[in-house]
Amino acid sequence: MRILLLLATLFVAVGCQLAPGGSATSIVTRLPPVIGGLTIPYHENAVVDLAGQRVFFDRAVSAVGGDPRTARVAVGAGPGGLTPTALVVPGADAKSMVETLIIDAGMGDFSRGRAQVGGKDVLFLTRPATTPSRIYIYTAGDMVVVVDTVEPALADEALRALK
Repeated sequence: MRILLLLATLFVAVGCQLAPGGSATSIVTRLPPVIGGLTIPYHENAVVDLAGQRVFFDRAVSAVGGDPRTARVAVGAGPGGLTPTALVVPGADAKSMVETLIIDAGMGDFSRGRAQVGGKDVLFLTRPATTPSRIYIYTAGDMVVVVDTVEPALADEALRALK
């Protein structure tokens, strides 16, 4: 279940505390402003606390050459339970970071696979049968984008619109 805490809800649903402040290059500018015909409000901040999971996050980021203190997260909310989220850790390799988090945290009851969604190669996690949503994880450079939704068309639209 730690993967859910660390990636899928990416610090939102688990009560992450965020420190206000802007960055030189906003993550939000790389995320789709409209999904499913609705404007998505995003909030971008530094990561301060990970609901008791900080040690796993710090270990994963450090293992791939990043500094956890420089981590920034942008979180949005949209239609159909859509939660687009992006994490940037300057200097870290996002793909390796995701794999390190998955290996370190374990998968719990989630199944895992790869697919083309929105024209991008993504890792997806499928929740147990009790919840129909899927978590799509896309990595590019030092950025991890997580799209959590029950509607595959929204994930396709969100990932296709990434800049």
